Amino acid sequence: MSVCRKFFSRDGEATSIQLPRVHTEGFHGFNSEGGEFARAAFGNYAFGYDIKDGLGATNSRSEVGDAHGNQKGSYTLADIDGRARRVDYVA
Repeated sequence: MSVCRKFFSRDGEATSIQLPRVHTEGFHGFNSEGGEFARAAFGNYAFGYDIKDGLGATNSRSEVGDAHGNQKGSYTLADIDGRARRVDYVA
């Protein structure tokens, strides 16, 4: 699974880095394609990741925030039996 997300700050200026792979030795079938993180000079930020294991379970998260401490995001958990849960939050 590849991460196909682009993040930009509200002012259009952002720096992005590719997050390092997580050490997964000892985890059965774990496959992470990494994630992205972007932060602007004024404290705006965005990040996201997607993870899929070898059995078909997935989880993902994305969040944006501003210099005033406002945060908005979501995370998703999808089990191998097909059940999926999505949580959207604002803080």
